[in-house]
Amino acid sequence: MKVFLSTTHFTFINHFGGPHFNKSLLKSRIEMMNKSKPKWMGVGKYFLFVAMLWLCAAFTKPYRAEIAAKIVEEVPELKEFAENKTTIKTTLKDAVFQETPLSKKTKITNVTLLTPVDNLVSQTKYVIFNEGNIEWILTPMIKPADFVAIQKEFHKINYVFSVTHIEYDPLSHHLLDAGLRIDRNEKGKSLAHEHFYPKFKIPVTGIYGKIDIKTGYATIGGRLSKSPLYQVALDDQKTADDWVGENREKYLEFELNEHRNTNTVHSLNYSLDNLNYISQTGVKNRFYFDKNRKLRFEEFTGRTELVIDGKTNQLSNAKKLLFSDITCINFHDFYPPSDTIRHYSVIAIYTKKFKKLP
Repeated sequence: MKVFLSTTHFTFINHFGGPHFNKSLLKSRIEMMNKSKPKWMGVGKYFLFVAMLWLCAAFTKPYRAEIAAKIVEEVPELKEFAENKTTIKTTLKDAVFQETPLSKKTKITNVTLLTPVDNLVSQTKYVIFNEGNIEWILTPMIKPADFVAIQKEFHKINYVFSVTHIEYDPLSHHLLDAGLRIDRNEKGKSLAHEHFYPKFKIPVTGIYGKIDIKTGYATIGGRLSKSPLYQVALDDQKTADDWVGENREKYLEFELNEHRNTNTVHSLNYSLDNLNYISQTGVKNRFYFDKNRKLRFEEFTGRTELVIDGKTNQLSNAKKLLFSDITCINFHDFYPPSDTIRHYSVIAIYTKKFKKLP
């Protein structure tokens, strides 16, 4: 190809009206293309670039202080500037990487206690720590503040005692209904230690439960009589029963209003005139008066409740009453809508000692 590009093979003619060629410029361009370049110049560029990189690296390595010292030795005038910029030589060591040992997986079987088991002392009478167990009881006399105290005791063993709902009697005196849930906490997780308790109404002896602190084994409804909490249940039950008995008239009003709304109560009221007629004629209509004019009943079953002057009473006390002592007798027969619950009756007797007439 170079043979054909030689200038000796080209003829350049300049004439009027024809194309104009600059012979000297075109010829020099062709000669430049045909000129061969020496290889050492191309290779030298790369060597120069590498040398520059090595020079830069020399002043960035830890031994740059030695190089600076040699320069100062040859040029003493630079000593003043070199002293401020000379850095201390440091010896670098290669890092040694070690694998972090894997932690052993341990199965969590015990509860992490905030307090040792032997030192646990309950601050409420409804919870005790006994022989590695936590025992608790619910009675009719338990109050919202007692539920909070129970929750604090369960927190000591890393358990959560939750109250889903509670219901008290119309006078807000004793507990009628409660729903509970107990969870075991382990690293913020709720385990399968959940118990739901059915509704209960007084009279009840108490809802008793026990949990083994170490194993988490829970029992509900065990033999309360074997527990130290048994006496607590008896005392609270007596308190609730006494209260209801003393205030039976108030509860009877709530019962009557509730059943009257559903037409499930039938009442018979005997005023003083009716009682006088029965006493004189000897007519028997579920009750009567004997020859001594003492009160007697034709039938009195276990499903019948006797109330005298607004308080729950016994049949033996009713038989001591004379006609002259009584102002009114009311019979209330309750028929719950459920067929599974038998009807019951309340006989309310009011005497002259009762200040409020029915």
